Amino acid sequence: MTKEVLYLYFGRQCPGYYMGLQARKAAGLLGYAYRELDISERPDLAQQYNLFCPGTINIDDFQLHYPGRPEEIVESYRTRSTLPGKQAYAALPYDEVDVTRPLIPATAGLAFRICMPNLTDSQLISKQEWLARYPQAREFAGLIGFKEGEPVGFVEVLPEAAIPYPLADKRSDRAFITCVYSPNEWGLERDYRPSLLRSLGTELRNRGYSGLSVISGVETPYPNGPEPVFLASGFERVQPMGTALLRHKYEETWLMRLDLRY
Repeated sequence: MTKEVLYLYFGRQCPGYYMGLQARKAAGLLGYAYRELDISERPDLAQQYNLFCPGTINIDDFQLHYPGRPEEIVESYRTRSTLPGKQAYAALPYDEVDVTRPLIPATAGLAFRICMPNLTDSQLISKQEWLARYPQAREFAGLIGFKEGEPVGFVEVLPEAAIPYPLADKRSDRAFITCVYSPNEWGLERDYRPSLLRSLGTELRNRGYSGLSVISGVETPYPNGPEPVFLASGFERVQPMGTALLRHKYEETWLMRLDLRY
């Protein structure tokens, strides 16, 4: 049987293609076949591979979750382990945004150029088209936060029932955070995510949602997090999602929820 590198991804939730490109190059280094599959409409695949993030690389029975260089992917696969070094994440003081704007396909460029400053026009268009596939996202897909007129963070949501990941008790009246981001570099020196999450909770409650879910790393922002950001915003642990192999550590992940009924 031909060995292969399989890259599984959640549509254009992440509009870049860096992880898939590195996975393809790693397949070349290994001499393996390369295949990629979009799990957007394939919850069966998400269940089979226990997927809980927008990009996952599978080689044989080995799974990793970080967009490393091809050589790093190959080394992790061959050693079935983490790479030497330390997974560092520097927590920043929380701060408040001045104002928020709805995230919709038309405003996606404001949001995703925060985390991807070199986002190309074609990548942005693919992101906008992906969001527009979901009727609710055409009207509301999250919030963008601004400080002194500049975008400093965003949170993207979809209806929980539209998420392909194997979540406990999916419901159409709950929203799911696909990404919440506030840079901890570039001199911002503040974390605006709790402020955004509070505003998001209010907005979703006004829109009739009963809850808000997210998958969080305990110690790192992977796939979102770390957990204290959500605990500070009223979320509680619901379901363990397993461990994710990052570059230098295995990260424990949890499904967390915020009750919006009260």
